[in-house]
Order: sequence, then C-alpha cells, then structure tokens
Amino acid sequence: MFIQIADALKAAHAAGIVHRDLKPDNVFVCEAADGTERVKLLDFGVAKVTPGTTEASVSVTHTGALLGTPLYMSPEQVRTDHSLDHRTDIYSLGVLMYEALSGVIPFTSVNFAQLVMKILDEPPLPLYVRRPDLPAALTSLTSRMLEKDKADRPADCEEVLEVLRSIDVADAQAFDDSEVTRVHHVVDLPLRKGSGVLDVTVNIADANSSDCLLYTSDAADERSSV
Repeated sequence: MFIQIADALKAAHAAGIVHRDLKPDNVFVCEAADGTERVKLLDFGVAKVTPGTTEASVSVTHTGALLGTPLYMSPEQVRTDHSLDHRTDIYSLGVLMYEALSGVIPFTSVNFAQLVMKILDEPPLPLYVRRPDLPAALTSLTSRMLEKDKADRPADCEEVLEVLRSIDVADAQAFDDSEVTRVHHVVDLPLRKGSGVLDVTVNIADANSSDCLLYTSDAADERSSV
C-alpha cells in the first residue's frame, strides 16, 4: 500500500502538484478490473500548484491560510511557510506509515496549540521503540520522513520508493535490540539541562518489571535501560 501511495504522490509531484492534505480519509483502496487492489488518492481540494507548471498562476487556496488536517501536517505547513513544496507530502506519508505500523499517530494533544508545538519542536517516539520487530530499513525511512527540516527528509518520492521496494518484510531482519525486546513501559519525557549535567527523573513504581525503556525527547537516538 505504501508503495502505491508514494507512486501516486510521485506522479502528482511530477505534474507540479502538492497534495497538502494526505490522511487516511483521502486514501481509498479500490478493486481494479483484474481483481487486484489499487490505492487511489482523493481530495486535492487544498492542493498547491508549484511554480514552473502550466497552472502556476492559479491560486487554489487562500495565501496564509492553515490548510490541511493538523495531525498529518508537516512543520512547514503548520507555519504556513510560503516555500512549501512536495516534501510536505513526504512528511504526511511518514505520519500515515507511522500510524499504520504502530497504531498511533506520532503527535496528539488535547488542544491545537499544544499539537502545533509538538509538531514544530518535539521528535516523535522512534517507530522502532513501538515496533522493534519491523525491518530496520522501514523504521529508519519513517524516521527520516518525519524530520522537522525538510532538507533532512528523502529528496523525493522516488527515494522513498527505492527503499520501500528494497524491503522484503518476510525475510528482513528486525532490529537486534535486546533492551527493547522486554520493554513493559515506555517513558517519554523532556530533559532538564544544567551545568552541563543531564538530570532525568523517572517514576517506574507502577511498572510490572524493572525493565523500562527511557526515551528522552531531546535526543531521539539516545536510549538507556533503567
């Protein structure tokens, strides 16, 4: 499914169109004439026509308006950045993949303001923490797609497709990460920094085991067993 979505986005981007509202409601699985399932992307109502295309002079939406579905928005889309390009769709596809593979959305909040702050400033809990059984190439790709800086994401959907097509889920080896195989609780908390010393306090009184993965939202790749 991810390959078909990325392929559809690749075609849209080649035509100079950025979807800007990629979410589950806009991804439909249909049955083709040969009986196979095909994915179709719907609702290009808030799409952006990029400069250099035939319809570049047409304004599809109001300038400066916050358009799209917040849970799936990239940081630059939340900021209503005028330099928004196809990489915002790559971020949104990363959110879709993260949700489909883990069962949760990377960022949720009780109100819009807090959600925006998380999208702009907080790294998501790495997918390999939630699903250590997944192929490393897949979790690594998803993390890259969710980078805050669009320059750190895959350059285009072709790069995403290359990785996805290289993954054989049946045979690929998952992370060989012994400390996450017995995790009972995942603790996600910000770091307090002072005088060059990192102080972190974790209460695991309610844990069923002393094995707990500590994930610090200041350093996505830093993990320790407590």
